[in-house]
Amino acid sequence: MKATPRKLFFLVQFLLPYFSRTEFCYESHGSILYNLVLIGHAYKSFLTRGILNCGQRCLADTRCTSYNYQTSAIKNGVCELNENRVERRELFEEKPGFAFVRMRRKTVGSVLVLPSHLMSILEFHVLNRH
Repeated sequence: MKATPRKLFFLVQFLLPYFSRTEFCYESHGSILYNLVLIGHAYKSFLTRGILNCGQRCLADTRCTSYNYQTSAIKNGVCELNENRVERRELFEEKPGFAFVRMRRKTVGSVLVLPSHLMSILEFHVLNRH
């Protein structure tokens, strides 16, 4: 059975409602405040190598809007992911050897994703056609 444009159109029309849009690429712009941390809004804390690793973890977590990082650490520093979008002056505390980084995200790409169970059905039919 040959895949004609009409058959492909039907297939796409049938599958389109099952696709979901997934963001896959972010661009971020951060601003750093040294010797300050945002207090009371960390939801995750762990050790990581460097401020950039901490930033990557924040960027990968859609809940994260900013982070505190222990810049004074020699090997692994404390990385705290924050979820607060309101950053009033009274929410900051002076803490030498740390830095606060605000993340501003911008989605620069997305992709349509077919759920895995439908993808396996489609692959079965494509691989077993005669």
